[in-house]
Amino acid sequence: MKRLYTILLFFIIVTLPVSAQNRIGGVQIYPITLQEQGDSLLLEMDIHVDGKAMNNCQSWTIMPTLMTADSAYYMEMPHALINGKTKAKLFKRREKFQNNFLLAHYPTYKIDKKRKEDITFKYTLTTPYEFWMDTASLRINQILTSCADVEQWFVLDNVVLVELHHYTPYQPDVKVNYITPEKETKTLHREGSAYLDFQVGKSEILPNFRRNPQELAKINDVLSQVRADSDFEITKVYVTGYASPEGSWASNDRLSLARAQALKQYIQNKFPIPNQLIEAKNVPEDWAGLTKIINEGEMAGKYRVLEIIETVSDPDARESRLRALDGGRYFRYMLNEIFPSLRRVEYRVEFTVKEYSLEESELIMQKNPEQLNLYELTLLYNNYPEDSPERELISHAMIRLFPDHPVANNNAAARLLEKGDAQGASRFIQKIEQQEDFPEGYNNLGVYYMLMEDVDTAEEYFNKARIATSFPRAVYTEEEIIHNIEELNKKRKDLRIRERYKR
Repeated sequence: MKRLYTILLFFIIVTLPVSAQNRIGGVQIYPITLQEQGDSLLLEMDIHVDGKAMNNCQSWTIMPTLMTADSAYYMEMPHALINGKTKAKLFKRREKFQNNFLLAHYPTYKIDKKRKEDITFKYTLTTPYEFWMDTASLRINQILTSCADVEQWFVLDNVVLVELHHYTPYQPDVKVNYITPEKETKTLHREGSAYLDFQVGKSEILPNFRRNPQELAKINDVLSQVRADSDFEITKVYVTGYASPEGSWASNDRLSLARAQALKQYIQNKFPIPNQLIEAKNVPEDWAGLTKIINEGEMAGKYRVLEIIETVSDPDARESRLRALDGGRYFRYMLNEIFPSLRRVEYRVEFTVKEYSLEESELIMQKNPEQLNLYELTLLYNNYPEDSPERELISHAMIRLFPDHPVANNNAAARLLEKGDAQGASRFIQKIEQQEDFPEGYNNLGVYYMLMEDVDTAEEYFNKARIATSFPRAVYTEEEIIHNIEELNKKRKDLRIRERYKR
């Protein structure tokens, strides 16, 4: 690519500092534009030759060269030739005898200058852009040639760097999908624990014995509230009796079940609940509860006690080992400080809630939003204008009340992805991905990974979504998926372009 000039009798090379880059003698170059424009490189500069810069026998040759700092890549650009009157005649005479070499090196700009005439002309070049140009700078060689072809070279280095096109990351125009959940029976529950006091070895509930009035009041309040609300219908009441791990397993089994059945009988005597709606069961010895309390606390001998609980499988042998450990010191502590909290009855009241109209849902949302199902919340959400505070409130309620529901998480993710907030949508996306069979989420998963610039994973989900459009459960169209795939291709191209701007 380097060029050789054969008509050289004598030359002097002068390298000028940056401060003198735009002027040599009477030749001035200004302004200089060197920039990337799409797929092309544009070079523009005004070349001014003062009337006194040269005599009739002289010529100025302007030779721009683009090159990297290590000279590994360079491109010599067409040169400009300004001839004095006499030099112009010599040049024309040579043109008559030009050969292939001269033809190949014929100047793009050839200007004949009269004596003392000021000349200004615009040098313009557009050439295909190559990646190496990102770090290249412009060098300008200027040659002053006399009538006898004696040359003086002036080299202007690092005149200007290539100005890269301003890079703005491409923001895909995404199409997300929302899902209207199916109508479903609303099942709610109230639950708690009652620490009832029983006479030693007995299972009869004495309402006025020790703490029993306060503990029974908890159960009475829950059942009274549910039965008093005409929107509720009790579907099941579960009562579970627990015993602490002292005494034999067989006796604790009988005792814990008898106490659960006693509470069942107490409820039936107080409330007209059919027998088939109340289920009594028991946990003979609450070793799991004991282990949890010990793990969370700092009792002496903690790890020795836990080792026995974990390694001795028979409950009676386990209790015997604990009683003997360190002379019974740790067992006495558990008997006084921990076991009382294990002797309890747990209750759970399950009930269904009536279906609400849109107007009723608005009122319920203000007082008891937990009584609305996801379908009712979605209808209510769609009833308010976009970006309204009511929509914001309802969207938060959906996730708070249905944190693991795939539809709730899909729609929450869609709202954020539509705004380009992939980071905010990530916690909802994670829950969608955990669903084993939820093709309704494929499109939004693809959008998420596209915005996160994981284009390969995004492509996988869009391809799955395209197949899923033929399923009865499809909630997006093939046209929407094709649109997102086209946006993905634009993003993939954009990521390749971005690499060029990391200099």
